[in-house]
Amino acid sequence: MSARDTGSSARTGKWTATILPAACTVAVYAWAVWCFGASAAPSTTVAVSVGGAAVLAAGVTYYLLVDGVVGFWGALALVGGLLLAVASADQSAGRSAVADCVVVRVRAESRESVGEGGAEKTLHHHTLRCPGGYPATLSEDRRVAPDGGTVRVAYDPRRRVGPAVEGSTSPWRPALLALPLLAAATAGAWHFSRADRQARRERRERREREAGPGRPRVSRRSRG
Repeated sequence: MSARDTGSSARTGKWTATILPAACTVAVYAWAVWCFGASAAPSTTVAVSVGGAAVLAAGVTYYLLVDGVVGFWGALALVGGLLLAVASADQSAGRSAVADCVVVRVRAESRESVGEGGAEKTLHHHTLRCPGGYPATLSEDRRVAPDGGTVRVAYDPRRRVGPAVEGSTSPWRPALLALPLLAAATAGAWHFSRADRQARRERRERREREAGPGRPRVSRRSRG
């Protein structure tokens, strides 16, 4: 392969890796918005299966395009950013119905939070008694009412998205958490793409071959 072909291939590979996080974020977010809000949206099983496969494929592709340990951590950052993009779509989805529900009991569960530095997060599962029987449960990161208390819950009658305390949903928090992760993945792809680093190695080897075995290499420091 000529030097020109090598340079062109390196630029293509570098730009592909760099654009990947943004392109995947747009695609996954659009899929999530459609699944949560469209009248002809697919079933929950199909939505989760396709979305999960897309997130996994994005992480694997990034790892293959980006060199070294940066490829591994950048892939994790990309996956975390995509999951937060889905969370943002969930928070922005419409919950048109509202019900006054009684909290029957609350169960606390601790779990590791993906996309927030791996910190432990406590999730409170509220068992509800609502008019019409739905929603029956509500999961929040805090206790919203004592046992026997009343909470006003907003929910989607089509049950595409989970219920939430009325007025508590906002897409900005997961979106702001996703930004640094996606920015880190993009920066890593720009500086450590496999194609670019491979092209640099080939150029260095080509210069060494052209210099010949009998010609001593002169470093920049010795020239100065």
